Amino acid sequence: MNLLDSGLLAPELDGEQQVEVGYHVFRKYWGQGYAPEAAKLFIDFGFKNNQATSIISIININNIKSQKVALKNNLVKTKQTKWFEQDVFIYQIDK
Repeated sequence: MNLLDSGLLAPELDGEQQVEVGYHVFRKYWGQGYAPEAAKLFIDFGFKNNQATSIISIININNIKSQKVALKNNLVKTKQTKWFEQDVFIYQIDK
Protein backbone atom coordinates (compact mmCIF):
# COMPACT_ATOMS: atom_id res chain seq x y z
CA MET A 1 0.00 0.00 0.00
CA ASN A 2 1.49 3.33 -1.07
CA LEU A 3 0.72 6.27 1.19
CA LEU A 4 3.37 8.68 0.03
CA ASP A 5 6.62 9.29 -1.79
CA SER A 6 9.31 10.91 0.30
CA GLY A 7 13.06 11.34 0.47
CA LEU A 8 16.10 13.55 0.09
CA LEU A 9 16.67 15.15 -3.30
CA ALA A 10 19.59 17.09 -4.78
CA PRO A 11 18.15 19.97 -6.82
CA GLU A 12 20.06 22.93 -8.16
CA LEU A 13 18.45 26.14 -6.97
CA ASP A 14 19.58 29.60 -8.05
CA GLY A 15 22.85 28.12 -9.31
CA GLU A 16 23.69 26.18 -6.12
CA GLN A 17 23.40 22.48 -5.36
CA GLN A 18 21.07 21.87 -2.41
CA VAL A 19 19.73 19.00 -0.34
CA GLU A 20 15.94 19.05 -0.28
CA VAL A 21 13.45 17.04 1.71
CA GLY A 22 10.60 16.16 -0.60
CA TYR A 23 7.27 14.49 0.05
CA HIS A 24 4.07 13.77 -1.79
CA VAL A 25 1.14 12.26 0.07
CA PHE A 26 -1.60 10.63 -1.96
CA ARG A 27 -4.82 12.59 -1.60
CA LYS A 28 -6.63 9.75 0.17
CA TYR A 29 -4.19 10.13 3.09
CA TRP A 30 -4.06 13.93 3.41
CA GLY A 31 -4.50 15.32 6.90
CA GLN A 32 -3.38 12.17 8.70
CA GLY A 33 0.08 13.36 9.75
CA TYR A 34 2.12 11.34 7.27
CA ALA A 35 3.86 14.28 5.57
CA PRO A 36 5.33 15.83 8.76
CA GLU A 37 6.48 12.41 9.97
CA ALA A 38 8.11 11.50 6.66
CA ALA A 39 9.80 14.89 6.34
CA LYS A 40 11.17 14.67 9.90
CA LEU A 41 12.49 11.16 9.27
CA PHE A 42 14.46 12.27 6.23
CA ILE A 43 15.67 15.52 7.81
CA ASP A 44 16.98 13.55 10.79
CA PHE A 45 18.54 10.96 8.45
CA GLY A 46 20.26 13.65 6.38
CA PHE A 47 21.80 15.33 9.40
CA LYS A 48 22.68 12.12 11.26
CA ASN A 49 24.44 10.71 8.20
CA ASN A 50 26.20 13.97 7.34
CA GLN A 51 24.39 14.35 4.02
CA ALA A 52 24.12 18.12 4.52
CA THR A 53 24.61 20.97 6.98
CA SER A 54 21.28 22.46 5.88
CA ILE A 55 18.20 21.02 4.23
CA ILE A 56 15.62 22.94 2.25
CA SER A 57 12.09 22.44 1.08
CA ILE A 58 10.93 24.06 -2.17
CA ILE A 59 7.23 24.83 -1.86
CA ASN A 60 4.82 26.49 -4.27
CA ILE A 61 3.64 29.77 -2.75
CA ASN A 62 0.02 28.58 -2.97
CA ASN A 63 0.64 25.25 -1.23
CA ILE A 64 -0.34 26.21 2.30
CA LYS A 65 -0.48 22.61 3.56
CA SER A 66 3.13 21.93 2.59
CA GLN A 67 4.18 25.22 4.17
CA LYS A 68 2.56 24.03 7.41
CA VAL A 69 4.48 20.74 7.15
CA ALA A 70 7.73 22.69 6.84
CA LEU A 71 6.89 24.85 9.86
CA LYS A 72 5.97 21.78 11.94
CA ASN A 73 9.49 20.50 11.28
CA ASN A 74 11.13 23.82 12.27
CA LEU A 75 12.08 24.89 8.76
CA VAL A 76 12.14 28.66 8.33
CA LYS A 77 11.00 30.51 5.22
CA THR A 78 14.17 32.10 3.86
CA LYS A 79 13.18 33.49 0.48
CA GLN A 80 10.87 33.53 -2.50
CA THR A 81 12.22 32.64 -5.93
CA LYS A 82 11.31 31.07 -9.27
CA TRP A 83 11.82 27.35 -9.79
CA PHE A 84 10.81 25.75 -13.08
CA GLU A 85 8.74 28.85 -13.84
CA GLN A 86 6.81 28.59 -10.57
CA ASP A 87 6.82 31.06 -7.70
CA VAL A 88 8.11 29.15 -4.70
CA PHE A 89 9.12 29.73 -1.12
CA ILE A 90 12.33 28.19 0.18
CA TYR A 91 12.14 26.82 3.69
CA GLN A 92 15.38 25.81 5.39
CA ILE A 93 16.68 24.11 8.51
CA ASP A 94 20.32 24.03 9.60
CA LYS A 95 22.03 21.23 11.45
